[in-house]
Amino acid sequence: MPCTAARIDARFGTTVFRWPLDVTDRGSFDEFLSLAHMEFGGIDVLVNNAGIMPTGAFLEETDSVTDRQIDINVRGVILGSKPAAARFTEQGYGHIVNLGSVVGIEGAPGLTVYSATEHAVIGPDEVAAAIVQVIATARPGLRYVPRTAGAILGARKAVPEATRHRITAAFGLQSLALNTDETARAAYRRRTEAPNQAAAGEDSAAKNPSGSAR
Repeated sequence: MPCTAARIDARFGTTVFRWPLDVTDRGSFDEFLSLAHMEFGGIDVLVNNAGIMPTGAFLEETDSVTDRQIDINVRGVILGSKPAAARFTEQGYGHIVNLGSVVGIEGAPGLTVYSATEHAVIGPDEVAAAIVQVIATARPGLRYVPRTAGAILGARKAVPEATRHRITAAFGLQSLALNTDETARAAYRRRTEAPNQAAAGEDSAAKNPSGSAR
C-alpha cells in the first residue's frame, strides 16, 4: 500500500494519506472517516471499492469463504455508507459511489456468490435511479467501465439464451473462473480468504527467518 500511494503521489503530484480500515467493522469505518475529516476539514465523497473475488465451483466453496465475500463485498458497503450518509446529511452535501462488477448484472460460472454480492451493490442503485428520475430532471443510473461493456451486455440480451450459452462455451468463458491457475492465485487466496492465517504465517516467518520449526 505505501508503494502504491507513493506512485500516485509521483504521477499526479498530489498527496495520498494512508489509514488502516477494516470495512467489516463499523468502529473502524467511523475512525477512518473521522481521520479523513480532521485531515481535510470535511468529506465530499466516499468510494466503496473494497471487494474480494474467490473463484471456483459453488459446491466446493467453504462457508467461511462465502461469509468473507458477504462481509466485505456487501456488509462493508452498508457499514461505510451509513456513517458517511449521516455526515453528508448533516453538512448538506456529499456523494457515495459504489463500485460493482458487470457480473452483478450478468452472472458467470465459478463466481456464483461473488456475482450475488455484486448484484447486492448494484441493485439498489437501479431502484434509486428510478426514484430520482421521477422527481428530478437528472438522469442517474448505472455506469459501465469501459463503456463498451454496456453495449456488449445489451447485445447479449438480444440473443436467445441457448445461443448465448453456445457462444460463451465456444470462447471458453463458461469455465474461465472454474479452471483458474491455483498456483498463481495462492497468495491472493491466503490474503483474502484466510487473512488471519496469512498474517500469522508472515509473523511466524518474520520471527523465525531460518524457516526451522520451533
